[in-house]
Amino acid sequence: MNGLHGIIFSYEKRNEMQELGQIRSAASIPFGGRYRAVDFALSSLVNAGSTDVGIVLHGHYQSLLDHLGTGKAWDLSRKRGGLRMLPPFNYQQSWGAMPFRGHMEALAGVRSYLDTIRQEYVALMDGDLVANLPLGDIFESHVKSGADITAVCGNDSFATDDGTYFEINDGRVTEVLYNLHRPRG
Repeated sequence: MNGLHGIIFSYEKRNEMQELGQIRSAASIPFGGRYRAVDFALSSLVNAGSTDVGIVLHGHYQSLLDHLGTGKAWDLSRKRGGLRMLPPFNYQQSWGAMPFRGHMEALAGVRSYLDTIRQEYVALMDGDLVANLPLGDIFESHVKSGADITAVCGNDSFATDDGTYFEINDGRVTEVLYNLHRPRG
């Protein structure tokens, strides 16, 4: 155990996936035959030495449950820790799930799980991010820096209308901007 716990968010948020996401979450969309998008996040965490991973579920998650099973394929099938499925976090009083409103709401919904985390560090990842991250190197760099938070970002942020942008000076975030291209008010 290296002190790194993983939390993967699997929820419905990608409107541009239309038909692909009608019956499953974006994290369980097939990729390259036998793999799913969530496999990239799981592999990055396991390769970085994480032995405990929680997956926050939202809607249309049966396909994801079927694919992940007990977590044995990633050596995360354990009596203590390992792979944990965290149930849907926001339901209306009547039928249907409410739309996802953010990572903080999802974390608040699984608060009792967060209280049981044994590791000192937590990596938060989206389950539909298809990228091989050198998470071990990122984690090592984060620990050496002494920073409270490390964000891994792409350089194509300005291509989106509703992205989050970081102003960075000397390797430190000095300002965070949201929805930069939309007028306020």
